[in-house]
Amino acid sequence: MNSSAAELAANLLGPAMALMVVVVCVAMWIITRHGYMLGLALSCLLAVVAGVTQVLPWLPSFGASIVLSNILYATAVMIGAESVLRRSALRIGMPWNVLYVAGVGAVVTYFYFVIPNFQARVYATHLSAGLLFLGVAYALRGLRLGPVWERVLFWAAVLYALEFFPRAILSSRHVPADTMSAFADPVYWQILQYSSTVVAAGFVLSVVVAALFDHVEDLRRDRDLDRLTGVLNRRGFEERTEALMRAQGTGCTLVLCDLDHFKRINDTYGHSMGDRVLGIVGGILRATAREQDLVGRIGGEEFAVMLPDGGTDEAGRLVRRLQKALAATRFPLPPAAAPIAASLGIAERTRGESFLALFDRADAALYRAKTGGRNRAVFDGVAPGERDGSADGNCEPDAASLTTARPSASPHSRPS
Repeated sequence: MNSSAAELAANLLGPAMALMVVVVCVAMWIITRHGYMLGLALSCLLAVVAGVTQVLPWLPSFGASIVLSNILYATAVMIGAESVLRRSALRIGMPWNVLYVAGVGAVVTYFYFVIPNFQARVYATHLSAGLLFLGVAYALRGLRLGPVWERVLFWAAVLYALEFFPRAILSSRHVPADTMSAFADPVYWQILQYSSTVVAAGFVLSVVVAALFDHVEDLRRDRDLDRLTGVLNRRGFEERTEALMRAQGTGCTLVLCDLDHFKRINDTYGHSMGDRVLGIVGGILRATAREQDLVGRIGGEEFAVMLPDGGTDEAGRLVRRLQKALAATRFPLPPAAAPIAASLGIAERTRGESFLALFDRADAALYRAKTGGRNRAVFDGVAPGERDGSADGNCEPDAASLTTARPSASPHSRPS
């Protein structure tokens, strides 16, 4: 192989590596269906076209090829930045995208055709890209507190941004006599192509890894979601609740909610109507619970809410919100139908108590609510009629009055 062929092969190595990254991004999009992976694939593809345009100029004017190559590269950088931000539900916005690409294109055109200055063009393209990705890294700074893969993504973004600055200095330190000789200089291309390709590929692959973990989380969330009500199913609720209880010693409070006389709705109006009612109740629970609370459907018409903090005081506030919301909601039932109401049982976790034991206590309190007249909340350990809450909203007990005594009634035989 002669020297010119060897130089051409070396110059095309960077675009070939970037093309492999394009394939990886497209494959990841096929697997995950995350739109930002297509954006990254397009970004890398434009970078490939930009590199090939410089190595193999195909326009009649070499200067036009240089300007087009830089515009393509600036577009690739901007699309890459937008794609990474989209993963975190952030964006730069089309006006700023157009301004960035047009600005880089104008500067490169000026310093090629008006005042030829190779060094100025290098600084314009590299420093603008570096500043752009420093802004991206700053916008993603919250990832530092996330899982390992998100921390890796953040620091990869920082490294990718910072890499532009020394590369701009090194690439322009030896200023060639003209642009054509710059691209024949093997030292220039080794610095410009290999460093940029390797660092960029590492950054994109960190996004790919994050997308893969996102996909696993999506699958897990889909597995653990009750599609009818939009809350966790029993498996998802119990897994997350047990993980929460392992992380916390005390303070967790379990609220069990069972719709009163729900079987009548299914028997009288059909199961499709019953499903509609369950879906509405699931939405009410999601709206009344706090962001940190876990909400799940653990049986046919039985729901559960785990409060990680606040104890029975916070549980009382949740119960009041739920009872008021149920009373205020217009369900799609005939006017003659009985109003939708719920009985609730509440128990606060004691130190070292298992989820099963906590559930049994809350379930026993729920049994008391059912046998005590329904449409009320009963707190574990409170004597019947002492501080139990009914639909009037009087359902928040004095925490000091709670005991660990359990009723003897069997929770497995409670009425509907």
